[in-house]
Amino acid sequence: MMERPIGAVTGATGGLGTALANLLAGQGYDLILQGRREPDLSALRTNLISRHPQLNIKIVVGDLGTAAGTREVAAKIAADAPRLDLLVNNAGVLLDGIQMSPDHLEMHTQINLIAPYIMMQSLKENVSQTQGVIINISSGSGFRARDLSIKELTRPSIAKKLVGSYARSKLALSAVTQALGEEYARVDVTLASVGPGANKTAMSSGDGMPKLLQLLGPIIYAPPSKGAQRIVDAVEAARAHYQPGAFFTGHKAKELPAFAQSPKITEALLAFCETHAGLANPNAVPQEQQHDETAHI
Repeated sequence: MMERPIGAVTGATGGLGTALANLLAGQGYDLILQGRREPDLSALRTNLISRHPQLNIKIVVGDLGTAAGTREVAAKIAADAPRLDLLVNNAGVLLDGIQMSPDHLEMHTQINLIAPYIMMQSLKENVSQTQGVIINISSGSGFRARDLSIKELTRPSIAKKLVGSYARSKLALSAVTQALGEEYARVDVTLASVGPGANKTAMSSGDGMPKLLQLLGPIIYAPPSKGAQRIVDAVEAARAHYQPGAFFTGHKAKELPAFAQSPKITEALLAFCETHAGLANPNAVPQEQQHDETAHI
């Protein structure tokens, strides 16, 4: 008897995450679903099992708002799935104003960049066991970012809805994904980032969106099921694509802005992520915090 594939999805209780969990369950995946609230996760699990009683569905309660919390989530998933076929780093935030994490990073950077970096680095070996796929959920909005400044990623100088910290964090995630693509390919892991498009979710109607888009979103945005299908389409496209770490919108790859592919910028981003991930030394204090200064790219 063939074993069922195992997929892990972060941010599973949001609109896109729930739609993706439903889609993967329909494709026969056993699932590990992460979220912050146990009641919401349990309700999702109960709903999925009622329709797919043959599946093994586990939940992981944890907060990705700190590096330590994210490392804990990754450890739980690793213990539940020594062999992992698919990891989708879906959890993300789109916030109003500048909000700082307990780790002294701007919250978009903390959750949209550092958390998926920790997850993919921590679970790379598990996914390698199955020659599987890691998908980082990015955004087409990232292409509107005009810089990838380490200083702005750490503590932005100005708040701009959608096209400021959010866009910067998403483009940084795609740039890091592309920079690591070849490394992951060498251990039989397909790595890619995906822009699932604009979907009708709590995020897209929240305070982090410009007012006009809040009003138009319910009319012009797609249902989350369409975004989930784009992610699944990207999984298959990434397997066949010649460029490891590419950014996809469904089946199609899209080249990142030239400055986001600059070796100087990607090296600085990787060093920044490694420092704030705390994977090598969880008790270390990032250099930016020690000296209260940041580097510019």
